[in-house]
Amino acid sequence: MDHYVKVIDMLGSTRYLDEAFEFIEKMPLEPSVNIWETLMDLCRVHGHMELGDHCAELVEQLDPSRMNEQSKAGLLPVIPSDLAKQKEKKKLASQSLLEVWSRVHEYRAGDRSHPNTDKLYAELRHLREQMKEAGYILETRFVLHDIDHESKEEALLAHSNIGG
Repeated sequence: MDHYVKVIDMLGSTRYLDEAFEFIEKMPLEPSVNIWETLMDLCRVHGHMELGDHCAELVEQLDPSRMNEQSKAGLLPVIPSDLAKQKEKKKLASQSLLEVWSRVHEYRAGDRSHPNTDKLYAELRHLREQMKEAGYILETRFVLHDIDHESKEEALLAHSNIGG
């Protein structure tokens, strides 16, 4: 069953939530509460509330003790206007991603030729700070230049694979 939980986690973490649900439905074994709880959590993380609530109902049926207050809060009815706003946000987000994905950008470590270089590096610095706040530690030992720690972090910022 652990193998199935890992497959669900892999699919759900990469936002293939409907595919994860289909995978569960086709499993040769009866899905455990761990399976449904994993999919429930991933659905909530990625905003797929309808499927997440369905999973929560199944978790509640299989083992009510697994449902904490936060999990139960997801079972509350959704106001239709909130649902419409959420769908509109998703639609706008997918359109902007489509625009980005339809263009080809070439970027190399330390490259400053892009017209939006300053904006890109500012965003990278912002992301780096968020990562640090979340507990991520940059692996500066791989920067072989004889420079101070802050400069090593800056060098990694321009690298395409931060931290190794």
